[in-house]
Amino acid sequence: MAAHPFKICDDNILGRHLVTTRPIESGAVILQEAPLVRGPFLHTVPVCLSCGKILDASCWRPCSKCGWPVCDKNCEQSPTHQSECILTAAKGSQITIKNFGIPNPNYQFVSILRALYLKQTSPEKWKKLLSFQSHSIEVSTLPPSFIRNFFKLEDWSEEEIAQVLGVLLVNGHELPLTQPSQLVVYDEASFLEHNCRANCTKTFTDEGELLVVASRSIEPGDHLSICYTDPFWGVQNRRQHLHQTKHFWCVCSRCEDPAELDTHLNSIKCPKSTCDGLLLPKSFLQEVSVWICDKCDGLFSNDNVSVLLGKIGGELSEMPKGDAQVCREFLQKYEKVLAPNHFYLLDVKMALSHILASQNFEDLSDGDLGLLLKMSEDLKIVAERVAPAERRLLGLILYRTAKSKIEMARRQDNLSEFRAVLANSKATMSEARLLLANEPSSLPEGRLHRQIGLELRLLDDLLKNK
Repeated sequence: MAAHPFKICDDNILGRHLVTTRPIESGAVILQEAPLVRGPFLHTVPVCLSCGKILDASCWRPCSKCGWPVCDKNCEQSPTHQSECILTAAKGSQITIKNFGIPNPNYQFVSILRALYLKQTSPEKWKKLLSFQSHSIEVSTLPPSFIRNFFKLEDWSEEEIAQVLGVLLVNGHELPLTQPSQLVVYDEASFLEHNCRANCTKTFTDEGELLVVASRSIEPGDHLSICYTDPFWGVQNRRQHLHQTKHFWCVCSRCEDPAELDTHLNSIKCPKSTCDGLLLPKSFLQEVSVWICDKCDGLFSNDNVSVLLGKIGGELSEMPKGDAQVCREFLQKYEKVLAPNHFYLLDVKMALSHILASQNFEDLSDGDLGLLLKMSEDLKIVAERVAPAERRLLGLILYRTAKSKIEMARRQDNLSEFRAVLANSKATMSEARLLLANEPSSLPEGRLHRQIGLELRLLDDLLKNK
């Protein structure tokens, strides 16, 4: 087995992190590993503790040993369920779950128990888990003393329980293979540092192994990074989220640039009727007092801008999901106020793109087809510039771009033009398929990868026969 193309380094600022030791090509799998811990998130509705699916009052049974809900006898006997089963049974009383469809507080213990049980079943994994960065947890959240006493965990100290909880919260990844998603902790992947313009992306196998994939060519000596937050949020939202969840303020090169690589994700239009400039503060890394127009040099109070953005953000959060007309009205209203690529507009454009693309392309009106193509092209430019690691989104965007162009050409009744579009779209679809190559078949992106393969064969047939 080939050695990893990276080494683990350590310093006082980053802690442990990964640095490349040889060139890595875009699309290469850098790391593949199984989780150390896998289980439900700390707040979840009742789920089967083997397969992870949501349970309701008509489709479950209590485990005969511990009382935790499972689907059937096979799930009860699954190795996945044994950690919490053994530790629960050992305390002398079973767990009782009566209400389904609403979050149950008992589930906050499951992943903790699975992590703690490594101390008895896998000392090597236990040692790795305790070596991860952790942060102190408010006692009111999950008192380690309560967990220890409730489950009679005499072999674990309160300090160990607190550290495990901190590790799960700080180092946990979301595994989206089940509904709801699961919480997982990996070993070497936990050393990937954050960058808002990361050079790696993460995905998963159908078995829950993590794949770390290079999103661009990476040179020896480069740090490997993923994005811990939503890369299409504005800089203030990203930094605040990272501080709240990961306990650091991001100062990456993208956050340092208020214009976000000239995409103007945070900019608003100058309110002066005679000016077509955009407003931004000099920096988001320090307290903002004024926003400055890049054309007229006008100064505008941060308080007034914050009120405006708060109003728009509030309206966005209350928008009904899946309503194309509401999305159109929001865009029409706030394209007059916000920069074309403002992250609020991007959010709605992505939502509207999903709505339109969920229909048969043949059924879209000419106007909606053109709108979908325009939004896809705009989103592609922004994604490639600020978030090249978003391979799933880029693959989806390229697919929609190709499909829109093919359908538009089909309606033109120009055979030579149609053939040219087919040839061009075949290349675009091939690129989309490559971007989605590592997606699991259980997720929509993995299924789209398979679908694109079938559609490429149809394009080949059309190009041969026309």
